[in-house]
Amino acid sequence: MEGVIVYHSYGFIGFSLCKQLLENGVEVLGIHDSGKSSAEIEVKNMEIGRNANFSEWGDGLSPAIMETRYSRMIVPLLDLYMEEWGEEIDISSVFRTNEIQLSEDFRVSFIVPRRWLFQPEEMVPVFRHLLAFLEQNSIGYQKIFTPTLYGPWQSEEYCFQQLIKGVELGIDRIPSLGKREDTEDALYIDDAVPYLIALIKLGKGEYLLQSGNPDSWYQCYNVILSLSGCKSPQTDFCGEIGDSRNSPRHLRGIKRITVKEEGDLKEKIASQTRHYARIRSFLGKE
Repeated sequence: MEGVIVYHSYGFIGFSLCKQLLENGVEVLGIHDSGKSSAEIEVKNMEIGRNANFSEWGDGLSPAIMETRYSRMIVPLLDLYMEEWGEEIDISSVFRTNEIQLSEDFRVSFIVPRRWLFQPEEMVPVFRHLLAFLEQNSIGYQKIFTPTLYGPWQSEEYCFQQLIKGVELGIDRIPSLGKREDTEDALYIDDAVPYLIALIKLGKGEYLLQSGNPDSWYQCYNVILSLSGCKSPQTDFCGEIGDSRNSPRHLRGIKRITVKEEGDLKEKIASQTRHYARIRSFLGKE
C-alpha cells in the first residue's frame, strides 16, 4: 500500500490505525486536530511520533511528505461522531495543496457509525457535505459501517470507559448511556483494525463490520461489572437504540464482514482497565 493519510490521527480509532499501518511499514501522514488534550497527544506521539514513517500535517510540509505518493485517506467519523464534532470537520485542505502527491487511484475511506445504516436520520449533515465534495471532484470513496469499538484509549464518551473510570475512582454508579452509543454490537479494537485495513486497501464498496454475536455489547458490559465487583443490576439500554441489525431493507448492497475475535473477553476488558489506570497515573489525573 502506498502512503495513507489519517484524519483525527490521535483519536481512538485513528491512533489504532496509525499504529498498525506503521507496523506494516506504511508511510502515514497524520492530520492532527484540537479534539484531544495536549497531554494525551504527547503520550500518543511518544508511541508513534518516533517512527520514521510517521509525519504530521502542518505548516511547512517536510520533504518526506512531499516525496510520498498517497493512495488512501482515512476519516474515522465514528470517533468524531462520538466526540460530537460538527461542521468543523474539513478534509478539503488535502486536495487544495500542491505539495502532496495523490495517486491516480486515490480513495477516501470513511469509518462510520453502524447505527447510521439503520437510522440514517442520525447521520450528521457534515457527512453529506463531505460526500458531495468528493463526488463534485470525482474522488472515490467507501463506507465501512462499524459498531462500538472498545479497548485501550477508548474515549470517555463510551459507557464502557465511563464505567472503568468510575471503578478506578471508586464510584459505585452505573453511567448514563450516551445518546450516540450503539448497544447492538461491539468489537475489540485490535480485532477490528486488521479487517479495517484490509477493506481500506480495497478502497471501494460499502461494508458492515460485525461480531456475529448479538449479545457482544452486553457481554462486555457485564464483564466490566464482574471484574469491578460491582453489585449494580444490568440496565436495559436496548430500547433506546432499537434492534434493526437484521433488517434486509437497510442491508441491501452492504457486504457484511464478520470479524474473527481472538483471545479472552475478560483479558480484553482487563487490558483496557489496566491501560486506563496506567495512563491516568502517568498524566497525574485525579
